[in-house]
Amino acid sequence: AYGFVVAAQATRSIAEPASVGNVEKEIPVGAPIVEFRARTGPDIIGHTYLVYGRQAAGGGIAGATQAGLYPKEIAGFAVGVGGMAEATTEPVSFDKSIPATMVYRRQLSEDEYQRLSAAVSAARTDPPTWNWTKYNCNTFVAEMAREVGMKTPYASTLMAPALFVHRLKAINF
Repeated sequence: AYGFVVAAQATRSIAEPASVGNVEKEIPVGAPIVEFRARTGPDIIGHTYLVYGRQAAGGGIAGATQAGLYPKEIAGFAVGVGGMAEATTEPVSFDKSIPATMVYRRQLSEDEYQRLSAAVSAARTDPPTWNWTKYNCNTFVAEMAREVGMKTPYASTLMAPALFVHRLKAINF
């Protein structure tokens, strides 16, 4: 879909639990949640994105919605070195085929859930542009985290995705 050639890989649903043991506390079934995820990948450094919905029985995410920021075309990686590239906030295929390497799941209040949903909806209506060092997937996810009142790591735009999620968890746990 993004001009990448990928060998046949199993895809998994974004609603499946990404990890075990990265939950701040026992979350009741039906509670609103967000998971901040990082993965490695063939797209240079990897990717940071979030999945939100409601805690499902068995650890999954009911009504899962995924959002991140990613260049809309493969050329965006080159354009984003010195300029701003057109981007998408929709899920990309690598997020389903490459398992997350770092996950932080957090329970939200109903108000936080509504604010996050509204912020993602607004970003989908008018996606930000993407740049390696000015506004990338970490920057986008940090903005979404601030929408629900979380602290975000300093200089997060320049962090590797897994380090960003690790730091986000550390300062909000």
